[in-house]
Amino acid sequence: MRIEITKGKYGKSDKIILFTSTDKNNAPAEKEPISIFKVGLLVNQLAYNELQIKEGYKKRLVEKGEAFFFEEAVKEAIEMAKNGVNWAESHNWGLVTGWATRWKINPENTEPELRRTFQKGLAECPL
Repeated sequence: MRIEITKGKYGKSDKIILFTSTDKNNAPAEKEPISIFKVGLLVNQLAYNELQIKEGYKKRLVEKGEAFFFEEAVKEAIEMAKNGVNWAESHNWGLVTGWATRWKINPENTEPELRRTFQKGLAECPL
């Protein structure tokens, strides 16, 4: 996976994070398994960016003890999964859009069906 960064529109520190799947030779690859590590990396970068926008305004709010909406939104998405809400099932779309509305996030178009993937064990991954 290759991560690229371009300038965002919410202050000089805001960045848009772009990622491209690549193979072991850094050539673009269409089908790259997503691991928990890669999701963690992406969540970390999105959270870090969120704290930097508007010249660090949100970071200052968190330092003052206010809730970090990004963290709370991700926690709620995980809780939805724990409660049996699968975002890949069309009958749950109302719950997904409700989540997006609560957190003031625009729901994005995705593939009609998310394909299930299985994560490789660490022993199977080259380091």
